[in-house]
Amino acid sequence: MTKKMEKGLDLLSRAMIEDTLGEQRYEYSKTYFAIWCADGIFAETGRGLADIFGLLGWHDQVYLVQGNKGSAPWAVDGAEHVVWVLVGVTHMPSDWSMPRLYFLYQMEQLCSPWITEEYIKVAMGALSIW
Repeated sequence: MTKKMEKGLDLLSRAMIEDTLGEQRYEYSKTYFAIWCADGIFAETGRGLADIFGLLGWHDQVYLVQGNKGSAPWAVDGAEHVVWVLVGVTHMPSDWSMPRLYFLYQMEQLCSPWITEEYIKVAMGALSIW
Protein backbone atom coordinates (compact mmCIF):
# COMPACT_ATOMS: atom_id res chain seq x y z
CA MET A 1 0.00 0.00 0.00
CA THR A 2 1.34 3.41 -0.89
CA LYS A 3 1.73 6.14 1.73
CA LYS A 4 -0.94 8.17 -0.09
CA MET A 5 -3.44 5.26 0.11
CA GLU A 6 -2.56 4.66 3.77
CA LYS A 7 -3.13 8.34 4.60
CA GLY A 8 -6.44 8.34 2.72
CA LEU A 9 -7.69 5.24 4.54
CA ASP A 10 -6.63 6.70 7.88
CA LEU A 11 -8.50 9.95 7.16
CA LEU A 12 -11.56 7.98 6.06
CA SER A 13 -11.51 5.92 9.26
CA ARG A 14 -11.19 9.06 11.36
CA ALA A 15 -14.03 10.80 9.54
CA MET A 16 -16.36 7.81 9.97
CA ILE A 17 -15.54 7.52 13.67
CA GLU A 18 -15.91 11.27 14.27
CA ASP A 19 -19.26 11.26 12.44
CA THR A 20 -20.43 8.40 14.63
CA LEU A 21 -19.12 9.71 17.95
CA GLY A 22 -20.02 13.32 17.25
CA GLU A 23 -16.74 14.52 18.71
CA GLN A 24 -13.09 13.65 18.71
CA ARG A 25 -12.51 11.28 21.64
CA TYR A 26 -10.64 8.49 19.91
CA GLU A 27 -6.91 7.84 19.89
CA TYR A 28 -6.12 7.74 16.18
CA SER A 29 -2.66 6.23 16.31
CA LYS A 30 -4.18 2.93 15.23
CA THR A 31 -7.61 1.80 14.19
CA TYR A 32 -8.47 -1.72 15.27
CA PHE A 33 -10.97 -3.87 13.43
CA ALA A 34 -12.71 -7.01 14.61
CA ILE A 35 -14.54 -9.26 12.21
CA TRP A 36 -17.38 -11.10 13.94
CA CYS A 37 -18.73 -14.24 12.28
CA ALA A 38 -21.89 -15.75 13.69
CA ASP A 39 -20.72 -19.34 13.24
CA GLY A 40 -18.69 -21.68 11.06
CA ILE A 41 -20.93 -21.06 8.06
CA PHE A 42 -19.69 -17.46 7.92
CA ALA A 43 -16.12 -18.11 9.12
CA GLU A 44 -14.68 -18.59 5.62
CA THR A 45 -15.96 -15.15 4.62
CA GLY A 46 -14.54 -13.67 7.82
CA ARG A 47 -11.14 -15.24 7.21
CA GLY A 48 -11.17 -13.88 3.66
CA LEU A 49 -11.94 -10.38 4.94
CA ALA A 50 -9.14 -10.67 7.52
CA ASP A 51 -6.75 -11.70 4.74
CA ILE A 52 -7.74 -8.63 2.72
CA PHE A 53 -7.12 -6.37 5.71
CA GLY A 54 -3.71 -8.03 6.01
CA LEU A 55 -2.93 -7.33 2.36
CA LEU A 56 -3.77 -3.69 3.05
CA GLY A 57 -1.11 -3.72 5.77
CA TRP A 58 -3.44 -3.97 8.76
CA HIS A 59 -2.59 -7.56 9.72
CA ASP A 60 -1.72 -6.59 13.31
CA GLN A 61 -4.89 -4.51 13.69
CA VAL A 62 -7.54 -7.06 12.70
CA TYR A 63 -9.04 -9.76 14.89
CA LEU A 64 -11.40 -12.55 13.91
CA VAL A 65 -14.11 -13.40 16.45
CA GLN A 66 -16.49 -16.30 15.92
CA GLY A 67 -19.58 -17.42 17.78
CA ASN A 68 -23.03 -16.39 18.86
CA LYS A 69 -23.18 -17.94 22.32
CA GLY A 70 -22.94 -16.04 25.59
CA SER A 71 -22.70 -12.27 25.54
CA ALA A 72 -21.80 -10.03 22.61
CA PRO A 73 -18.01 -9.81 22.16
CA TRP A 74 -18.23 -6.02 21.81
CA ALA A 75 -19.92 -5.70 25.20
CA VAL A 76 -16.59 -5.71 27.05
CA ASP A 77 -14.62 -2.75 28.39
CA GLY A 78 -12.28 -1.28 25.82
CA ALA A 79 -14.18 -2.59 22.79
CA GLU A 80 -16.16 0.60 22.25
CA HIS A 81 -13.49 2.03 19.93
CA VAL A 82 -13.03 -1.11 17.86
CA VAL A 83 -14.60 -0.96 14.40
CA TRP A 84 -16.54 -4.19 13.90
CA VAL A 85 -17.36 -5.93 10.65
CA LEU A 86 -20.44 -8.09 11.23
CA VAL A 87 -20.84 -11.21 9.09
CA GLY A 88 -23.97 -13.29 9.57
CA VAL A 89 -26.09 -10.93 11.67
CA THR A 90 -29.16 -13.00 10.80
CA HIS A 91 -27.76 -15.47 13.36
CA MET A 92 -27.04 -12.90 16.06
CA PRO A 93 -28.97 -13.42 19.31
CA SER A 94 -31.83 -10.95 19.64
CA ASP A 95 -30.78 -9.96 23.17
CA TRP A 96 -27.35 -8.72 22.05
CA SER A 97 -26.74 -5.00 21.82
CA MET A 98 -25.11 -3.61 18.70
CA PRO A 99 -21.49 -2.46 18.69
CA ARG A 100 -20.90 1.27 18.70
CA LEU A 101 -19.06 1.27 15.35
CA TYR A 102 -19.77 -1.37 12.75
CA PHE A 103 -19.95 -2.26 9.10
CA LEU A 104 -22.52 -4.79 7.95
CA TYR A 105 -21.28 -7.41 5.54
CA GLN A 106 -24.54 -8.07 3.67
CA MET A 107 -24.81 -11.60 2.26
CA GLU A 108 -28.58 -12.06 2.04
CA GLN A 109 -30.52 -11.94 -1.19
CA LEU A 110 -33.07 -9.14 -1.17
CA CYS A 111 -35.95 -11.64 -1.44
CA SER A 112 -34.64 -13.67 1.51
CA PRO A 113 -36.97 -14.31 4.46
CA TRP A 114 -33.98 -13.35 6.66
CA ILE A 115 -34.44 -9.70 5.60
CA THR A 116 -36.68 -8.71 8.49
CA GLU A 117 -37.50 -5.38 10.14
CA GLU A 118 -34.83 -6.16 12.76
CA TYR A 119 -32.27 -6.82 10.03
CA ILE A 120 -33.13 -3.49 8.39
CA LYS A 121 -32.64 -1.71 11.74
CA VAL A 122 -29.20 -3.29 12.03
CA ALA A 123 -28.40 -2.23 8.46
CA MET A 124 -29.55 1.35 9.13
CA GLY A 125 -27.21 1.61 12.13
CA ALA A 126 -24.12 0.53 10.20
CA LEU A 127 -21.36 2.93 9.18
CA SER A 128 -21.67 1.31 5.77
CA ILE A 129 -23.03 -1.85 4.19
CA TRP A 130 -20.58 -3.96 2.25
